[in-house]
Amino acid sequence: MRVFVPCAWLLTAGLGGCRASVRIRHGGPRQRASGVTRLPLWLVVGHVLMP
Repeated sequence: MRVFVPCAWLLTAGLGGCRASVRIRHGGPRQRASGVTRLPLWLVVGHVLMP
């Protein structure tokens, strides 16, 4: 457990950093009008409701 948690944190931080860099390279917040998403509603709501 002492190794798993830091590894999971590093993986999450790395993936978030990669995702952020891709978004910035492709126009950032100006990319789409606000409120427009390609994600299905069930996925967004399910992610928010997860405990």
